[in-house]
Amino acid sequence: MTELLEILINLLKMQKVIHIDIDPAEIDKNKRADVPIVGDLKHVLTDINAEIEPQTHEEWVKKLLNGKKEYPLGHREVGEDKLLPQEVLKAIDDIFARGYNCCN
Repeated sequence: MTELLEILINLLKMQKVIHIDIDPAEIDKNKRADVPIVGDLKHVLTDINAEIEPQTHEEWVKKLLNGKKEYPLGHREVGEDKLLPQEVLKAIDDIFARGYNCCN
């Protein structure tokens, strides 16, 4: 088992789902939320960010970047009229390549 796979398995065991939605009917609709929050995302995240200490997570970011190099995002070609989720994630990652990381 690769180190990255071990990390992902451990993360899945520890995961908590925080579901923020303006519509209360959407909470728990697809997956049970450990922390359900009803509200406007912009306001909720602004409030949460005001309460937490900034952190760099340098070791975690280094592991993510190494994982992206070792296991690049791949997808099949489907034509110009279709958009795959992998293409969206790649585009977001390219946009934020100046210091941000996109992972799903």
